[in-house]
Amino acid sequence: SCFLGILAVLVAQAMNAVITRFLLRRERLTRAATDARLQITSQFVEAIRHLRWYGWQDHWLRRVMDARQHELNRRIVTRLCTTSINFINAFASGVFPVVALYAYTMLAGHELRIDIIFPALQLFTMLETRLRDIPSLITALINASIALGRINDFMAEPDKEQIDSEQPLDDTPFQLDSCSFAWPGKLTPVLRDINVTIPRGLTVVSGKVGAGKTAFLQALLGELDRLNGSCHLPNETIGYCAQTPWLQSMSIRDNILFSAPYDDQRYKRTLEACALLPDLSQFKHGDLTFIGENGVGLSGGQKARVALARAVYSASRVLLLDDPLSALDHNTAEVVVRKCLSGPLMQNRTIVLVTHRTALV
Repeated sequence: SCFLGILAVLVAQAMNAVITRFLLRRERLTRAATDARLQITSQFVEAIRHLRWYGWQDHWLRRVMDARQHELNRRIVTRLCTTSINFINAFASGVFPVVALYAYTMLAGHELRIDIIFPALQLFTMLETRLRDIPSLITALINASIALGRINDFMAEPDKEQIDSEQPLDDTPFQLDSCSFAWPGKLTPVLRDINVTIPRGLTVVSGKVGAGKTAFLQALLGELDRLNGSCHLPNETIGYCAQTPWLQSMSIRDNILFSAPYDDQRYKRTLEACALLPDLSQFKHGDLTFIGENGVGLSGGQKARVALARAVYSASRVLLLDDPLSALDHNTAEVVVRKCLSGPLMQNRTIVLVTHRTALV
């Protein structure tokens, strides 16, 4: 009779196994929806100033809410599956003593005495306590399996393409010949049939919003997957100033040096070229002022100039500058163009500058 009760539990767990397999597939889709929602939300927060400037915040907000609703729909299905597993386990724990006692009395014809029923109920309660742990164990195993699968997919990604270190005959840092590029892991190109040769000196890249200027710099950095064509990229350290300034939680000086050796003369020339001296005079501790996480203690223009100063101060012979003038007022931007971009710190360097302020440049 006890084995019949155990058989009922096994049948219930077989039903749980079917639900668990379905839940495993749905949970992978839920995690992908969560990733998409986090990505689009992060992009929305980071670019909120530009989106408000061009009046695109409503369109992006709808995209954020659509991604959130898609994730919630996935989570509803996941919750229904989890509830079904809990219900089946609770039902199985109640059916087990019923089936066992029914088989003992009605099928086997035994008398259900007091010295049998109370020890049996105690054992059934112990078994029911263990059965309650099964749903949480299943959830933990599902989460672990999905997490390991995501890590394994990441580790199985192909290595980045090795860049040829040989210089072309005319010694130009960048040469792209009929190249098409796509974001990593994607097959749809974001840049098509690019033919460009970038010589030493200053090269200005301009275009309307969304034309692919940042993607072009990412391609020059080797961060995009090349689908076709041939290209030559410099196999050396490249100074990169992103459109959204990236600053560490340390002093202004440490952010500019970025672990490079301190050269007093070069450092002061960099501060002057990036128009940072008037700003530093307003701080009590000057360039030793602690700016907080991601430069929270600085204004938008100060963040942009500190990030620019880090690229300028570096020993890199190639600099990629992604719209460092957008957050600056006209007078400050004019000083930066005259003293930095046209100054001695940029001599014998290759500079690719993305900007909308072409008249100023």
